[in-house]
Amino acid sequence: MLDIPDLTTKWGHIFGGVNEFDTFRGTTNFARADTISADYTTATEQRLAAEGLYTQMEGVDTSLQSTVSYFFELAKSTLTLAAKEDSNYPIALDDDSLIAKLISDMLAQTKTFKLPTTTIGGSSVSADATAVTTLQGVPFGTGIIVGSIVEPRTGVVKYYSLAETISLKCTLDSYTGGLASGNEAFAVQSYASVDVLDSDWPKGSGINTTVNSVPSSSSAMLGNAYFDNWSTSVTNTPLSWTLGILVPGTTLFQDTDAYINSYAAKFTAAIVNSELKQTLTGFVGNTNYLAAIRVKRPGGITGGVLTIALRDQFGTILTDALGAALSFTVTLTGAAGGYLLTKKVFSIPRGFSTQVFLSVKVTTAMVAAESILIDTVELIPMNNLYVGGPDYAFLPGNVGWAKNDTYTLEVANTGGKTTFVGCLNRLYGVGATAVDLPVNVAPSEADTKIV
Repeated sequence: MLDIPDLTTKWGHIFGGVNEFDTFRGTTNFARADTISADYTTATEQRLAAEGLYTQMEGVDTSLQSTVSYFFELAKSTLTLAAKEDSNYPIALDDDSLIAKLISDMLAQTKTFKLPTTTIGGSSVSADATAVTTLQGVPFGTGIIVGSIVEPRTGVVKYYSLAETISLKCTLDSYTGGLASGNEAFAVQSYASVDVLDSDWPKGSGINTTVNSVPSSSSAMLGNAYFDNWSTSVTNTPLSWTLGILVPGTTLFQDTDAYINSYAAKFTAAIVNSELKQTLTGFVGNTNYLAAIRVKRPGGITGGVLTIALRDQFGTILTDALGAALSFTVTLTGAAGGYLLTKKVFSIPRGFSTQVFLSVKVTTAMVAAESILIDTVELIPMNNLYVGGPDYAFLPGNVGWAKNDTYTLEVANTGGKTTFVGCLNRLYGVGATAVDLPVNVAPSEADTKIV
């Protein structure tokens, strides 16, 4: 077995040295140049005495990269030597094998690194993008963009996500760009990435791509998600949906008071276990999905709860990797008003092979003569920004996005280069291979060893 405390002590001093070099060449070095430059107050003095000052400092930054590179090799050699000295565990000496041994031995000895605090928009689960002012004013569309920081394989935060601002800007719309409303194109950009030897590491993911919004109304996963299509032979029966207990024309109706397009579904005095459900097509594991529904009270409602869930063929609500229910509820009680959106990110673990139904079920009975409207049922696969990074999805509103509508997702992460998780990501690129380092909020190998 590797001597983990001895290894992390050595690594701590090496990583601490790298950080000192980074501070000097990226901060102290140029701060000194600013101090010196400020002493030369005229243009002539600046030109004759200090013209090459910043060039020299940039040269110092570049020249010290070789020293940082040496420290990185020293850190790798330290793990290689420790593995060689473990005579009971013959092992290949490539990086992947060494990291696999490190993880295996840490798990066997119950050793852990500090779990970084990672958030998106201030949330450790998911958050809406924040609208920002553009040249044409605030975003025109009424949709939202949702980001998630949860790793579906494990159910914990994606602790390799880089701290950065992700910008999402509409580039083609339905007004002038020829796209259907709800399927607008967005440019997705973030801070530029830098080499691991750069003193600014980690700066950003360097994402620069264009993606389209694909709501449930445009996908094959969920049929008739916006209740646009109804049976011509059985009145008040929505196509693609299976009815449970609901009676067309008595507790279920087609209604023209829709949020998007022409129709919504109306529940009237629905009893417990009244349900609309359908089998999902193309549903896969190891994926985050954005689930959402809009509900309207055309009049005051005094009772009832709606549960939106992923269920198996027996009606059992499925769970994520940590055992949390893949469901959310909408309390129907309240005053009359417009459509209200309720949403949740469903994190689906890998190996998800069971038949899956999306269920909209009344789990607390409605009151006689009272009605609600439901529309825009969504289950949208979220896009991954980069391996180990956050996911995001577009949720259209009833007014389409317009060109230059701009949103941002703010990602924060304490797992930088003053942490073992950050340093090992920098050294071995473990984030890019989705390696699960043993982590805990109360670790055995504290980041304070990096000095």
